[in-house]
Amino acid sequence: MKKLHTFEEFVNESRKVDEGFMSELDITRQESKTLNDFIKNAKSDFKEIAKMKDADEFLKEIWDLGKSMNEDSLNEGYQDKLKDIHFETDPKKQEELKIAYGKGTGEVTTAKQIETADYMLRKYRKDIKYGDGSNVEVFVPGSWDATTSRLGDGPHAKKRQSIRWNKKEYDKWIKDMSGNGGAEHAYDMAQNAKQDPSLLDWVRKNNPGEDPLAVIQWAIEAYA
Repeated sequence: MKKLHTFEEFVNESRKVDEGFMSELDITRQESKTLNDFIKNAKSDFKEIAKMKDADEFLKEIWDLGKSMNEDSLNEGYQDKLKDIHFETDPKKQEELKIAYGKGTGEVTTAKQIETADYMLRKYRKDIKYGDGSNVEVFVPGSWDATTSRLGDGPHAKKRQSIRWNKKEYDKWIKDMSGNGGAEHAYDMAQNAKQDPSLLDWVRKNNPGEDPLAVIQWAIEAYA
């Protein structure tokens, strides 16, 4: 079997295998404490691996490469490029970034370049918990996926301004929290109010005897 010496070779080689399978196999690798554990777990969990003639060698290559990349420092240049693709909000610019990324892995055709970038973007987004990692479309600031991901809104995060709360400002804030799927996760979106004590004070003042977070949650749910 071909030796996987570089990050580019790893990308090209792993793309020959079903994307979902490789993603699950990589999770098994991360959860295994030793190489022997990884080999044992992989053969037990995946019939495809058990049937491979060179299974041990294949798994060792993945294990060694994963360790050398050290997860979070996974070829920093490529991580930075993936981060740029992840946060891009313009479809045309995102496609250009994907093509450039794909070229960097050695792909020649535009279709293959985008396919490679999409594969790695899925893995990147799964790692940072942006949704379930399946979305390869443009980034949506303020969305449920963005709010609950490890990187949040990133460069799109708005600087918090001091607000003199009133009905108009409150309704606007509720509408913002409800958008992009937020209404379906009203409880979690309501927790954002904890970042602004003055908002909680205003809600408490206008809803005496009620839990302000519960009031906010109900208001967000009303948009569902």
